[in-house]
Amino acid sequence: MSIPPERTVEKMVVITKTDASSMVGMTLAMFTREGDNPEALPRIHHLHEAGLAAASGQLQIDDILVSVNGVDAQNDVVASKLIRDAQGEIILKIRRPIVSSDFVVTLNRADTSMRLGISAV
Repeated sequence: MSIPPERTVEKMVVITKTDASSMVGMTLAMFTREGDNPEALPRIHHLHEAGLAAASGQLQIDDILVSVNGVDAQNDVVASKLIRDAQGEIILKIRRPIVSSDFVVTLNRADTSMRLGISAV
């Protein structure tokens, strides 16, 4: 079972390598969590501080890499090679779970004269 599409957002991130030796600085890994599709796409495992990926400010740990320059990111080895071999603009299509910190709490009390003793920030 994978993350339902309505609970994710896809976006394109453009990173520009000025030459073949430019360090993108992103470690990909194939790993799944309980409930994930066992054939999941590669995820960003680490962003190196000195790399172009971190400098973009648009990528996060656990982002799922869908494609590199329009080519499916089948696994971490294929995706890493596509990124390493690319020059100029690299267009990464990523999928990110939508995380919502909004929630509703309903408290019922029989005696309205009693205080709840909580505060919300």
